[in-house]
Amino acid sequence: MIITNSKGTSSSTMSALGPVLTDVRSRLAPFAREVATEIRREVPGYAGMTPDEHLAGVESQLRAILGGLLSHRLPTAAQVAQARELGARRAELGVPLQDVVTAYHLAYPAIWRELRARAGTPVEQRALLAEVEFVWSWLHLLSAAVAEGHVEESTERATERAALMRRLVTSLAADGDQEPENAARLLGQLGFEATDAFVALCARGLSVIETEALESLLAGPDRVVRAVRLEDCSVVLTQGWTATALAEAVSAGATTKTAGVGRSRLGPAGAAETLRDARDALGRAGLTGAVTTFDEDWAGCALEGARARLEPYATIAAEIVAQSPHLAETVRAYAASGFSISQCARALQIHPNSAKYRLDRWHRVTGWDPATYAGLQRSMVALDCCGFAP
Repeated sequence: MIITNSKGTSSSTMSALGPVLTDVRSRLAPFAREVATEIRREVPGYAGMTPDEHLAGVESQLRAILGGLLSHRLPTAAQVAQARELGARRAELGVPLQDVVTAYHLAYPAIWRELRARAGTPVEQRALLAEVEFVWSWLHLLSAAVAEGHVEESTERATERAALMRRLVTSLAADGDQEPENAARLLGQLGFEATDAFVALCARGLSVIETEALESLLAGPDRVVRAVRLEDCSVVLTQGWTATALAEAVSAGATTKTAGVGRSRLGPAGAAETLRDARDALGRAGLTGAVTTFDEDWAGCALEGARARLEPYATIAAEIVAQSPHLAETVRAYAASGFSISQCARALQIHPNSAKYRLDRWHRVTGWDPATYAGLQRSMVALDCCGFAP
């Protein structure tokens, strides 16, 4: 009489596979090394793990699968728990979940190649084919447990990082009476080197999920990127990026183009300054409709930081723009023409006397004489603040 287990596999089938499985287990260490090497070659996310730790994880999983085949039992509760811990550890080391799942998809055919290579007789080969579904069940259960552990750890770490980022941004944005050691400690907890250079980015129009996607987009080897959504603004602090490269990456890959990038600055004090830069640059981005860097438009960004204090002067300019926009157009054309009334008139296609009259009229109604450096500077700043300047 032939006795079958709960999966319907006969004891004779398992007996036929016994020597094959024993043979593979006898060379488990080199086999595991081959599988780990293939994974590291094909899946870039494992570069952040040490080879020894990665190899240990691969070897433990292969040992469990081969042992399950020998005993023809599905994973125990302890083995499932171990797989969940392995997934959590992968998340802790920054290996993306997609890469973890891909690694299992590479391990599955590797196991079959090894078993088929050692199943020399027709009986062993038929017995091996009968175990396809069982081996797949093992891989499915283990990979599902690894994914669950990864997601739980990732969610917990993301929540913790978001809380730390909120505290950090609040600390950096506070007045100078805050203790710098507090910011340095928070930076260290978030994985930054407190004494290195920081570049910040502020973006508008991103959801929490899109903010997390932006963090993933910007992350990479030799880069530390932390992002959090605060009210209507997504705040990103980075190391390993230049301001120009960061702006280009966001322009190419983000779902919003309303973003400002700060200047690269050193240390905790620099982290605070680059965040201020980025917030001011974000204000400029709202006017230009493009990702704006502080380095490219530092004068305009500086005005954004002072906009609230300049509001009374912006109001004066705005009232004139509403009533006599041709006066503001003439002031702007005069500045763009190298302070030449004749060139200003040609640009506007009016008579030079009309251009001079308009400039004099602007002087009378505002008190700012565009014929002088100080008067022209005040005029342009006021027009910029009221949103008239390009």
